[in-house]
Amino acid sequence: MRPVLRPEWVPGALQRLFPTKEEFVSEDGVAIAFTNLHRTFFGERAEIALDGEPAHTSCVAFGLERWLHVLGGRFAGDWDAAHAAVTSFDSPGSAP
Repeated sequence: MRPVLRPEWVPGALQRLFPTKEEFVSEDGVAIAFTNLHRTFFGERAEIALDGEPAHTSCVAFGLERWLHVLGGRFAGDWDAAHAAVTSFDSPGSAP
């Protein structure tokens, strides 16, 4: 994981102290997912509140083709092995 910093953004100094963006990167440098903690940015501007306080929001983004790239590399193109690895995990709420 590495923080994503954009110097042209106004809260640059605050971002360096309290990173809000994270990028998840594969071993070969491909970005496969991002998270972004908005804090109260949208809660204040859109008047979204919880118990009278501005709501904190966040988001996550990922590219399925990027995850396939990583799986293809990890399993040397053996898609049956990749499928077996992914499906070997129990689904939330499934019986043990």
